[in-house]
Amino acid sequence: GAEIQLLYIFQIPMSMSEVPMPEQAYDGLRNDGQAMLDNLSHELLRRSRGKLRIHSDMEVGTVEGQIEKFCKEKEPLLVVMGATGGGLENALTGSNSVRAVRHLPYPVLVVPEGVRFQSMRYVVVACDHEDLSAGLPIATPVLQLLGNMPDIRLEVVHVLREDESATEFTLAYNHWKREMRGLQPALRFVRGGNIVEAMNE
Repeated sequence: GAEIQLLYIFQIPMSMSEVPMPEQAYDGLRNDGQAMLDNLSHELLRRSRGKLRIHSDMEVGTVEGQIEKFCKEKEPLLVVMGATGGGLENALTGSNSVRAVRHLPYPVLVVPEGVRFQSMRYVVVACDHEDLSAGLPIATPVLQLLGNMPDIRLEVVHVLREDESATEFTLAYNHWKREMRGLQPALRFVRGGNIVEAMNE
């Protein structure tokens, strides 16, 4: 029942001589963006047999600024972005998409390049003590939506440092779980100094 908003943002290259961009070049950028939006919209409609409600929009400006402005207007449940390069480490640390939305107050699903969709069985919530103590307010609506889908298991994963005890985190987890309205996410601990390596494990 959700509506999909496709957003394409193009940035006007800054010229060292500050000469305005020729109209023909601007029109070329705009037309290329519109073609990509149209192609993606048609493909999504084809795959869903016309069941999706899809709208598209194109904005000019910085990626970070335009995404934030667009989201304030639309108030999305979830923002989906692609990340160039593969692997969890890139998705967590090196992605332009992640840097662009680091402070966006909405859940962000970053899809690494080359990943093929498979039916979901597990949803892993990686968080630290501060996130869980705050109640994961940004992520909780999406987690409740996913957790109520059949055959999907939610798992909360926390990376324990060598000097860290699991007790305090477990207390915060138990408190948060009571607020999840019937969902029973499992709790997993991984011990390691490097978060990316531990999450990969």
